[in-house]
Amino acid sequence: MIKKYLSGIKLLLIGICFSASSCEPIYIPDPIDPRLPKYTEDGNNVAGAFINDELWKSEYFPGWFSTSGEPMIQYFSSRDSLSITFFGAIDEPYYYEDISFGFRGLGVTSLAELVKLNETKIELDGINSTANAYRSSDCVAPGSGQLYFRSMTFNTETGHLTLSGTFGFNQDDPACGKISVTYGRFDFTVSDFIPM
Repeated sequence: MIKKYLSGIKLLLIGICFSASSCEPIYIPDPIDPRLPKYTEDGNNVAGAFINDELWKSEYFPGWFSTSGEPMIQYFSSRDSLSITFFGAIDEPYYYEDISFGFRGLGVTSLAELVKLNETKIELDGINSTANAYRSSDCVAPGSGQLYFRSMTFNTETGHLTLSGTFGFNQDDPACGKISVTYGRFDFTVSDFIPM
């Protein structure tokens, strides 16, 4: 009886370890510039870009019961607006910097509905579709450029979305100056969608 009990606990611990390790970021260097992650569509939980020629990378830390740094996707029904935030940092000198995108009128109200945007290029016009690199709470001027949702797949069994794409934009912020974000790419497995 005790052997069966211990065997069951062992299997449970192996399952927990496997599920935690399956969320680990997988960093594959870009063949042209290995400082950046290669663009992939596998849910590798990584993102990268250059911000004013400084390397920015996502900060993603899987845990036993929760994950820190998973992209935050929020839907605001009163405004039919959607926001996606990638959490990250610049290495040298080290400081946190999040990259965020906001959209109006896409009609996306759930994680599963995001697949409507598969293979969609969105022009970031600074009005209905915006971008922002937050060096501090003072950097609020919307950026303009392009976000390309190159691949979106939703797994109905797990309820997870694989979200992959590329981006680039420019901001001219009175407090933070000119900000240029180039060679942006992301590839995440996302489980949360926050309706507000």
